[in-house]
Amino acid sequence: MEIIRSLNPILLSIIELVIKNLSGKMNFSEFQDQLADKLNETGREITRQVLEEMDRQIKEKELNVGVGRYGAEGTVKR
Repeated sequence: MEIIRSLNPILLSIIELVIKNLSGKMNFSEFQDQLADKLNETGREITRQVLEEMDRQIKEKELNVGVGRYGAEGTVKR
């Protein structure tokens, strides 16, 4: 859900681009260039958030493993 909230400003700016193009306030070439930039920005943001979430899950998993199977120093309990 957080990813959708963070993408709202980018998605709104894409809608604004479409409206500007349809209302004749920008030519099609400008529209294509700006749309490509916005879509690339969207892809980068999604990728960043997915990688951060994966990193968080890995760290959480490592902590859980450390509590159960390993001692405080990270050695295997016998």
